[in-house]
Amino acid sequence: MGTVVALKNHLYEEQGTTLRQKLSRRETEVLLWIARGKSNQDISTILSISPHTVDTFCRRLMQKFDATSRTTAAVRAAQWGLLPAV
Repeated sequence: MGTVVALKNHLYEEQGTTLRQKLSRRETEVLLWIARGKSNQDISTILSISPHTVDTFCRRLMQKFDATSRTTAAVRAAQWGLLPAV
């Protein structure tokens, strides 16, 4: 069982490292605000970008994390060590 957990952790680390290289600075910022529970409108205001742009970032993040929701993308990012503790 310990080997399975170690392998799973290793895969998470690999995925996290690969994704960290593929995330833009702005995508990382949007992801952080999602993890902090902010709405797209809130993120738009905080980052001084349009709601449409936030929506685009969310769609990209969901694709990159193979997620069906922005929340799932943020959870995976946290699991893979891509987000600081919030």
